Amino acid sequence: MDIEKLIEAVKLCGSTPKVDQCKKCTHWAGGDMSKCIPRMTEDAATALSTLQAENEKLRAELEQVKREKDAAASDLESVMAYRGDNLDTCQFCKNGQCHVRGGTKQCLPQWRGQKEG
Repeated sequence: MDIEKLIEAVKLCGSTPKVDQCKKCTHWAGGDMSKCIPRMTEDAATALSTLQAENEKLRAELEQVKREKDAAASDLESVMAYRGDNLDTCQFCKNGQCHVRGGTKQCLPQWRGQKEG
């Protein structure tokens, strides 16, 4: 189903169209508006249901990705806090005023976030 054509049909039917406009609609039923409007509204309801299901699936996937990102950031901050002499983790930290960097604050690593570019 072409969602763009369906949107056009819904807008057209909601605007008191003239017959010549209706004839251009993909739901036109050969002059019988009592058939084309129910077909169009059924198609619209089906499209809305499909989009709602896809939206719910994408929201669930987004929440999963957020949880994974938060867990990865937490793991990285733990590694940064317990860094060894051979591991420079300051490049990943947004805390620029810690003792390690010559500042006056305690080193409380926080991931700087995703690098731009």
